[in-house]
Amino acid sequence: METIIILLKELYTAILALIIGLVLFKNLTRFYRILFLQVFIYVVADIIAVSVGENGLVFNVLMPFETALLLLAAQAYFNSSNSKLILSLLYLIFLASFFTDIYFRTGISVLATYASSVQGFLISGVYITILFFYFMKKKIKRFDISLSVSCIGLLIYFAPGAPYLSLIWYIQDFDPNLNEKLFIFIVVFLASIRYLCIAIAFYIAGTRKPSPSKL
Repeated sequence: METIIILLKELYTAILALIIGLVLFKNLTRFYRILFLQVFIYVVADIIAVSVGENGLVFNVLMPFETALLLLAAQAYFNSSNSKLILSLLYLIFLASFFTDIYFRTGISVLATYASSVQGFLISGVYITILFFYFMKKKIKRFDISLSVSCIGLLIYFAPGAPYLSLIWYIQDFDPNLNEKLFIFIVVFLASIRYLCIAIAFYIAGTRKPSPSKL
């Protein structure tokens, strides 16, 4: 029972996004379907982590898949050969930092915080770029609220998370109480905001009338 309560506290907005995405899946474009798959994998990973108590191992395994899916979603938006090349290079940079962090610093059972920081900076940069190019369009026939909300949700989580995770062990040594508060706010609370934004984006994207141009 205690495990279920913990899971509900951590995952209630992600589960909401999962339910909305599943109900409206056939109406979602490729961009949102990829985000839906990322939400599904995250929920499964969190359930496993809480159940077995191996958070570091589970989220180290999750990280490359999450990063790949978020970059694939970005490619679904840009949909060009140049973006495919750039996003592939960014993923290789992430993988290099990930395996370096695991091999030389943390091991597979402890969260690769430096790699997680690189992930945060890369995802933040990519989704800021999506918003930039969207708002720089000369003609926007209909404001895409779902795109904006989903990008903002990801930025709310990854932008502050990147610098924090790079310093998490230093903060832990300096002030464990402060580190616990920061972890709850940045990792847990902002994750809830992130998936609430994704849930809202799924609902808007899945219920709006089809337009000639799709993501």
